[in-house]
Amino acid sequence: MSFDLHALIPRATGGRVALATALALAATSAAVLTATSATATAGTSDTIWGLNAPTSAAVDPDTSAVELGTRFTAVTGGQANAVRFYKTPENKGSHTGSLWTSTGTLLGRVAFTGETASGWQTATLSTPLTLTAGGSYVVSYHTSVGRYTATEGFTGTSASPNLQIPTTNVGVYAYGANSDFPTETWHASQYWVDLAFTTSGSTPTTTATPQATPTATPTSAHGTTSSSPSNTILPPASTTPSSTTATSAPSVTAIGTTSTPTNKTTKASSASSSPPATVAAGPTGSGQTNCVSLPSRCGYPDATNTGVPAGTALLRVPQDVTSGPGWVWDSRGWLQASSGAVVKNLIVSGAVMVGGSNITVQNTRILADGESAGIGLQHATNAMLTNNEIGILGGTPRLLVGIKDVYGDSSGTQILRNNVQNTSTGIQVHEGVIAENYVHDMGFASGDHVNGTTSNGDTMMMTIRHNTILNQLGQTDAISLFQDFGVEANRLITDNLVAGGGYTIYGGDNQRFGKTSNIKITNNRFSRLYYANGGSYGPITAFDPNGSGNVASGNYWDNTLAAVNA
Repeated sequence: MSFDLHALIPRATGGRVALATALALAATSAAVLTATSATATAGTSDTIWGLNAPTSAAVDPDTSAVELGTRFTAVTGGQANAVRFYKTPENKGSHTGSLWTSTGTLLGRVAFTGETASGWQTATLSTPLTLTAGGSYVVSYHTSVGRYTATEGFTGTSASPNLQIPTTNVGVYAYGANSDFPTETWHASQYWVDLAFTTSGSTPTTTATPQATPTATPTSAHGTTSSSPSNTILPPASTTPSSTTATSAPSVTAIGTTSTPTNKTTKASSASSSPPATVAAGPTGSGQTNCVSLPSRCGYPDATNTGVPAGTALLRVPQDVTSGPGWVWDSRGWLQASSGAVVKNLIVSGAVMVGGSNITVQNTRILADGESAGIGLQHATNAMLTNNEIGILGGTPRLLVGIKDVYGDSSGTQILRNNVQNTSTGIQVHEGVIAENYVHDMGFASGDHVNGTTSNGDTMMMTIRHNTILNQLGQTDAISLFQDFGVEANRLITDNLVAGGGYTIYGGDNQRFGKTSNIKITNNRFSRLYYANGGSYGPITAFDPNGSGNVASGNYWDNTLAAVNA
């Protein structure tokens, strides 16, 4: 989940991490570790990032629950004494730290307690973990509310000669309400996660002199940064918590608005109360043209990187199974999931109805068509819908909606990496995160309004980020904000590859319920695949540039990289 305009996705998961951590530890043989105060320092002579505040980072507005990590190799053997992360004032909620092997074996986990409002937070392990020379690891932390610190395009080095980091893709992430091994990367971002480390046979120093932390200097016209941190020494352990591990005034800055494409710094995120006032340009595939011919070539979603992963073994519902963890097949023709359900690795001969909280639908092929939704949200809270295939039956009748909030009252929804096709509306929700999906080959029946993704009016934060949405038909849209049921506000539409429709993007300004506000349409790549103007009438309409907090910038044509004006 890297970070770019650092305003991404919306979603607050609340206080489920403590329970999830307890369950995870009960199911693993990993060492159960405890923490002292989050401001207590560990006795060690090495850290990866040093002690001072990052000078080349920004606060990501992503409010999704997420695991963020740093990949590293122990050059010499030693002991991991603590897990550290740099905290922004916005990154409230509960946090847990973990240490993993490079293949995902959990070595230990620790809860952060007594955190300060911002700065470096340290959770000291009650039992140090031994790291072998030459061994590769991931140190990570889980945040239940997002709003983490991130630096995209990171090319710096470790502050320690004993802890080596990769030359690219240092940072990794994994979305989810529970702590999980992070493997995904975004635009070479790193997330300022660290450990305290003592080499074998060494004794922690008794004094500490913090040195300069990584400072970034631009290395290209597109905003990519590099940094060269100097070695720093973490102060020795003390029975009295030290305040030196938390920096009271972090040097974390917002990314400024630009009007031309540049590299960016964000991944997928979730809902916050309002999006940031400024955003940064930085499209996927910067410098490349005609990405629509093969979106994955430029880093966008397509059939190669969405939907059910290749090689996944699937069971058929109801032919092979009729129930699972928290779900049951309803003889009337759909799968019904209740709170806590995990619907995973299935082929479902009907719709999947998500009714309750904390439900996951993952790696599932949904064979629904006709006047229904492939996945229906029923008063759902914190639903995670990821890597599913919807509408693949094709033909007639088309599926009405791929993913739909049936009652319009769901919250904390995350819709990630789904392959949605042959629907008259791909995704219809009013909040949450819609990220890294492939919506394409739209279906049509007489009387349909065809939408790639659509919102019918709300002010809860919604982020539509890094999707490929292609509507070959000359009516309605790829992405739309409409005021059917309420005013549109707090929407981030960024870094999408879009084409087609009547207008490709509708910005919500029909003023049926009032003036729009905090609408961000930034860094989107518009293709002329179907129409010379993007859509049959044009690229963007119904956007109010005078609305409070509204921004349309950095949008550009796929074939020329020339600016698209709202």
